[in-house]
Amino acid sequence: MNLVSILGSVENLIIKNNTITSDYDISEELQKRVKKVHKGVAGMHETFPILKSLQPVVFVEIESTSDNISQLGNSAKRNVELNFNIVSVVNYGLSVASEGESREKLSLESIRLSQNIETLLRNHITISNTVDWCRIESVIYSTNIEETAYQNISIIPVNAELLTT
Repeated sequence: MNLVSILGSVENLIIKNNTITSDYDISEELQKRVKKVHKGVAGMHETFPILKSLQPVVFVEIESTSDNISQLGNSAKRNVELNFNIVSVVNYGLSVASEGESREKLSLESIRLSQNIETLLRNHITISNTVDWCRIESVIYSTNIEETAYQNISIIPVNAELLTT
């Protein structure tokens, strides 16, 4: 099992479906198209510097893996479970005249993007045939407020399994 390859497959699935000609466009009904997809370890989105002009942005972050070896017939098989998060960060900047309205629009954009990504994964449960299946059980929404930034963040925890030798 090549973990970097699996993260790359998730990243490629998202990138491939970020165009108006794709089967499922993750940027559909968004004010701006997803600008970039990054991959790495859990929490990467918290420390990665992101300019407002480069948002929305998506992160594929590996959280954990577990490995169970079982004897199936004459060969030992590994049942590998992967837990990763798909994190979307949205911040277009606030309008001074209507800050409350801007925050509401920003929140709705974050919800729309996470729903688009969730639907994409539910329609591609094998992530381009790199895993046997993946499951999404929840989406976590939050807001990060700093002196010069107001970001809406959605985290989609994904559990995936594959059987390998």
